[in-house]
Amino acid sequence: MNLVMFDIDGTLTATTGVDAQCFVQAVNDLFNIKDVDTDLTSYKNVTDEGIAAEIIEGHTGRGATEKELTDLRRHFVELLREEAFSNPTLFYPVEGAGEILDKLVRHPDMEISLATGGWRESAILKLEAAGLNTKNLPMTTSSDALSREEIMILSEERAQSAYNVNAFDSVVYVGDGIWDVRSARSVGYHFIGVGKDDGASRLRDEGAVHIIPDFTDRREFFNILETLCNDQHLGGTKTER
Repeated sequence: MNLVMFDIDGTLTATTGVDAQCFVQAVNDLFNIKDVDTDLTSYKNVTDEGIAAEIIEGHTGRGATEKELTDLRRHFVELLREEAFSNPTLFYPVEGAGEILDKLVRHPDMEISLATGGWRESAILKLEAAGLNTKNLPMTTSSDALSREEIMILSEERAQSAYNVNAFDSVVYVGDGIWDVRSARSVGYHFIGVGKDDGASRLRDEGAVHIIPDFTDRREFFNILETLCNDQHLGGTKTER
């Protein structure tokens, strides 16, 4: 049995833009920080919890408190919910994502889990607003762990429990960010990148071998999956740079 582990923003849902917009606004509203760095590669942990903690620490000169992080998370989710109500067109699935998930659910040799750097409440909101049915899939988020590597490993463990599997034959992570490539390589997972144009170039420069623009070509996606799941060695990223 193999596990296909999905990121959410930019991978299953095309919500990267509205997510960043609401996050920056929430930080500004609560902490009056107007110069939030939106280059995610500049942060140690590219997760909502990690980014929030680093921004608050940089602004205050001390560690973020639990209350500050909780208040920020709640306000961020409120802003997202308002946007989903007033601008629903900003929340839509990456093309073909719903069909791929449906096909994987029925696949005899594949199971699915979700592993995202977003907070749980915002992740669920974006998936539902985009019309993706993922309620029965094990999900691990930034609400569970600080680093992407920890989130991925915990996602695998939860999938083992959910699907009553002692160990998966292989794990393939599907993501859109260079931090996804790095984290997948770090924990020893295969990797499939989702990106177009500059996004695809960045993934390739980071070492991603298998990159798709979206999920419209289901045959291509499953051919890559087959190749990686049959590979005994780390696949999907270049191990030598």
